[in-house]
Amino acid sequence: MRRLSSIVAAACIAAFLPARDASATGQDDLAEFQLAMNAYDTGEFETAEQRFTALLERDPPLDNKALVFEVHKYLGATLMFLGKNPEAEARFEALLREDPDYELDPVLFPTDILDTFYKVKLRIADELAAIQAEKEKEAAKAKAEKAAKKKMLIESIKEASMPVYLGREQRTRNPLFALVPFGVGQFQNGHMLKGFLFLGGELALLGANITLWGLSEYYGNQATRVHAARQETYKGYFDMLKDATNVMGAVVIAAMVAGVIDAVIYYVKLGEGQTAWKTVDTEDVPPEMRKEPLELHEEDMDILLGFTWKWSF
Repeated sequence: MRRLSSIVAAACIAAFLPARDASATGQDDLAEFQLAMNAYDTGEFETAEQRFTALLERDPPLDNKALVFEVHKYLGATLMFLGKNPEAEARFEALLREDPDYELDPVLFPTDILDTFYKVKLRIADELAAIQAEKEKEAAKAKAEKAAKKKMLIESIKEASMPVYLGREQRTRNPLFALVPFGVGQFQNGHMLKGFLFLGGELALLGANITLWGLSEYYGNQATRVHAARQETYKGYFDMLKDATNVMGAVVIAAMVAGVIDAVIYYVKLGEGQTAWKTVDTEDVPPEMRKEPLELHEEDMDILLGFTWKWSF
């Protein structure tokens, strides 16, 4: 019977063994457990106790719950065979607190062990009921979170898969705009940076020209009002500012002409028309040209989510 228990224990662990436990650490855990089972099957219960206890006290602790259950179960049975009933009951309590619904297989254990396990289960029934209720609450919460995630995923996929309609638009350029300074021609040609440069530069030059003209007018008027001794000084300022105003005016005109020439050159290169694409509302699309939106169902999402399944214990 003990040899049968070893086979069944190995099968139980293998059935729930995570893929990650195929690593060297997982194999070492199974090897140590098998050594403990060897001692248990041959009736060397003191050795079995030492080996099962070492598994539970190892650092880092076991992360395979199926293996932890088996160790608690067989350590409890080993302690029963050694007459250490209180310690055995503690192992059974630890097992039941992890899984309140756990049952011992009557084929693998004698009646006294089955009875002790059942009495422990009755003794802490209220605690187990609370643990089970908490587990069910957590399971319901996890289920609700999964449903919310699935719903959000469905909505995201639906939104991402909604058909987008584009309409072709023929835009025409007006040759008169190419003759307008202050970057208007550049903006029409789609050269936004040059448009802003010409606009800012020409406005700055024009502002400077107006400022110089205003100063020259001021000094010209003052030259007729001040004392004769200072008239020559003011007249000198007036002449200098007038010359500067004329030069700046020429610079402003040159900048405007340069902007117009640039706009005309690129207007000729780009042509009078331009094909552009714009987004069209679904309501404006003829019914016969519309595409049906993607239909997603719960079962479809279960398949998609199945690709991201990971073992976790």
